Amino acid sequence: MHDNIKGLHFSGNFGKESAILAGLCEAQGDCAVVIDCDLQHPPEKILEMYRLWEEGYDIVEGIKNKHEESKR
Repeated sequence: MHDNIKGLHFSGNFGKESAILAGLCEAQGDCAVVIDCDLQHPPEKILEMYRLWEEGYDIVEGIKNKHEESKR
């Protein structure tokens, strides 16, 4: 359906970190985004983080603000 989407399959459960590493090793392009599918972290921040990467940062990482957590 989408030629630019590739799935990976493991022979067993090797954990989240192994899955992320395998995905990053297979990723093509200049930038990769890792985000959990439970939407605990707001996907709308991806564009903001991408813009920081475009400014020259090698790695952009988001850290949840405790103040924001308490608003839930």
